Amino acid sequence: MELRDYQAEARDLALKMAGAYPGAEPGRTVIVAPTGAGKTVIATGIAEEYNRLNPGKRILFLAHRTELVEQAAEKLRSRFGAYRVGIVKAQWNQPDRMIVVASVQTVQNERRLNSIKNVGLVIIDECHHSTSPSWRKVIGHFGGHGASVIGMTATPVRADGVGLDEVFTDICYQIKITTLIREGWLVNPVGLRVEVPRLDLNAVHRRGTDYDEHELADALAESFAPDLVAAKCLEHAPDRSTLLFAPTVESAGDFADALTAAGITAEPVWGAMAGHDRKRVLKALHSGKLQAVTNCAVLTEGFDAPRISNLIIARPTQSEGLFRQMVGRGLRAHSGKTDCIVMDVVGATKTNSIIGLGTLLGRSPKPRQTQTGETLLDIEAEESALADAEASGAMLDEASAYRGPVDVIRVDMLGKSDWAWQRTAAGHLALTADDAIFSVIEYRGTWGVVKFPTAGPQAEWVGWNIPSLEEAVELTESLMSAMPSFAKRKAAWRRSDPSLKMVSMARFVGVEVEPGMKAGEVSDRINTAKASKRIDPLIAHWTRET
Repeated sequence: MELRDYQAEARDLALKMAGAYPGAEPGRTVIVAPTGAGKTVIATGIAEEYNRLNPGKRILFLAHRTELVEQAAEKLRSRFGAYRVGIVKAQWNQPDRMIVVASVQTVQNERRLNSIKNVGLVIIDECHHSTSPSWRKVIGHFGGHGASVIGMTATPVRADGVGLDEVFTDICYQIKITTLIREGWLVNPVGLRVEVPRLDLNAVHRRGTDYDEHELADALAESFAPDLVAAKCLEHAPDRSTLLFAPTVESAGDFADALTAAGITAEPVWGAMAGHDRKRVLKALHSGKLQAVTNCAVLTEGFDAPRISNLIIARPTQSEGLFRQMVGRGLRAHSGKTDCIVMDVVGATKTNSIIGLGTLLGRSPKPRQTQTGETLLDIEAEESALADAEASGAMLDEASAYRGPVDVIRVDMLGKSDWAWQRTAAGHLALTADDAIFSVIEYRGTWGVVKFPTAGPQAEWVGWNIPSLEEAVELTESLMSAMPSFAKRKAAWRRSDPSLKMVSMARFVGVEVEPGMKAGEVSDRINTAKASKRIDPLIAHWTRET
């Protein structure tokens, strides 16, 4: 089958890192690609190549929703034939086919689980869900019987903070959304702020890591948000195919009513809606007979409608993964489609959490909000310009004014050091050993050194009340000398090319490996990402307490 270049690269790397070649040790790896990159096509290519390499071995494709199971089965049957692809879900039970597409909810049942035998490869769709107990049970079962495991996702982050490294060993392939936009496979999202003056998101409580959905729906209704959103839609996207995300079923109905009253044909869909009714509505959207569909927690995953060119995020969120999934629904290329409007509903405080189009770049820990008319490529260009300015020292005066004159000392002193120091996202100095990270911290007018184990026990002060930064750095380097470490700046390995394992680790922690980068630079970026995650939140907590 004909794959795009990046799809073929993802297929080959996944098979290699998962140990899917005859005689290789089975592994667990992840492909990260934006919505619209064609992950099901990549999965089909993986299945085809694996079947060629391992005739007689069964392939299991796992998903967690009916739509995803049906879509995958349809795509795989179009390539392999209906008689070679079976479904194991609810009333369907075809575990003896060469390729089995299964619902994880069904196969966690012991009888159904044990009925699927001789599995050599497991492919997991939307694998960011795979850290839950039901997924782990299924993955553990087949992995324990020698199967290789390949996960696929657009969002390798979870709202609960649980990392995919608890299930997978590495990320074998990752492609940027902006790369796919520039190559024409996706369209450029254009931000549009819909400000609702009476909407106060500060008054909406959190449930877990995101807004309480029912309180959010009430706040939207009380602020007349549906009418304002409909008016903006009529003004900026009167002829565009539209998909709206609402926090509750009732609010999805309210938005559909408001859009219809404004002259935009709209219907809602929701989880408990009868299957044939949902298919009727979505078919009308696909054909263009219906201009807009509003939904509650139904169309964030596994829904493909390339003609959509207007997205309305009418459920402000604090979840980066959810935001990516929602925006991804509108970025697929389509005949005559040049961009996709992303209408972001914000309140009187002009804050709806960490979210803005910049979140899609996956770089900044707290991307700023998107301005009306700004595109994702605009934001990337701005961030790149800022990064270049910082790297060249053009922002030294601003940095010194913010952090104080000690920055000049810091640059001069560490530039001569034998050790590869890093600066975390919050500006703290750090050195990484094999099993710990040391950080130099200014604390109550003096300096201290804190040891952060990479896992396990709590951080501990190993030096405090140190009069100067120079002495704190000297203490840290003496402690590093007594520990196993690869952090010496002039070590020979730093000038070599990064290994595949190092590249995978970089991708896993969200670090982009650029062509021509040497192992030392990649290692520094990995250590910086790890140190930022481990150190910055704790120091921020200490600062608040004092």
